[in-house]
Amino acid sequence: MKLNNFNPITSEKKFMVGTAHSVITPPIGFSIYYPDNNPIRSESINDDLLIRVIKMQNLTDNFLLIGLDVWGISEKLENKIKSSINNRTNNKYGKNIFITVTGNGSSPNTFQDLKEYAIYSEYLIQIILGCEEYSSNNMRAASIGTCLTRITDLTTFNDENGTPGNPALVLSVINDFQGKSIAKIINFSCPATIYNSKPFWTSDFPGYISWALESSGEGELIFIQGSSADIRPYDWYDTNKKKSHIDRNYNDVTAFGLLIATRLAQITNDAVQRRNVELMTEIDNETGIQVSIIGDMFLVSNPKKQSNRFSRHIMRDLPNSKIMITTGIRGQNMQEKYRFDAKGRRRAITILKKFGAK
Repeated sequence: MKLNNFNPITSEKKFMVGTAHSVITPPIGFSIYYPDNNPIRSESINDDLLIRVIKMQNLTDNFLLIGLDVWGISEKLENKIKSSINNRTNNKYGKNIFITVTGNGSSPNTFQDLKEYAIYSEYLIQIILGCEEYSSNNMRAASIGTCLTRITDLTTFNDENGTPGNPALVLSVINDFQGKSIAKIINFSCPATIYNSKPFWTSDFPGYISWALESSGEGELIFIQGSSADIRPYDWYDTNKKKSHIDRNYNDVTAFGLLIATRLAQITNDAVQRRNVELMTEIDNETGIQVSIIGDMFLVSNPKKQSNRFSRHIMRDLPNSKIMITTGIRGQNMQEKYRFDAKGRRRAITILKKFGAK
């Protein structure tokens, strides 16, 4: 959508955006960590894992959104990344650094403190610092808008014997003053575990969605994994004896990703653009909940593993707001038990209301 009456000369300082990306695929021979299987020594690369960065600023604040093609990230590594960025930039961002994961089931181990990945983790920090610098040097006048849609019959609730999963798909579109897409941010709940238990690095369906849209000139794309502890791709609930796509090969990945990419392309123009964009973050230290506002979109992160109920309850209480929610970013495996985080939900809603969500 082209923004009417958008004079880049007079409006360029209202909202500025820069993007960057880089390959983060570990070397062949490193172990691939799967959330529902034992680690496997990597033998090849099916498709690369990437980091994607979107740097945003308004007249007073800076905001850095980081997307990683990994299953999870430890609190130690997350804090180290944030402190490294703020140290390098003279605390330019403060709390306004939001690190997300795609929930990629073919992942380097960025969620445990393992010797094998110690040097890789340090190298990853340097890559992120480079992406921050590159994005800062390529800022453009921009606008942002968010829209909601549904994509049905693509996922299932694991504990409900085939009940369709949460169909909510949230899309934020960032355009330049000519209406050309600079970046997109999407939020969907489904673990990226389709192409699994194979000795090949892959970014699974979030990587395919990003490739499909980015190669079509749609700008940088960050996929944010939703609350998906109880959701599975296709009809893969545990008790199903007649699962579809049982080979779990890359054709199954592309079929899944293409459906989402096509739906996103169809609704891109539904995102009403704005350039008066607020950028703000609050962190609840007791629960670890992080809430940010970016224009008309809210971001919520809960490090605890949660079922999709966590997201649905927040959306139920704030039905008039556009909220992206991610949980379980600490790399918990599929079998790890969890409890509903009622306190985290309440704290998230309190902060969201403080930020103006309704």
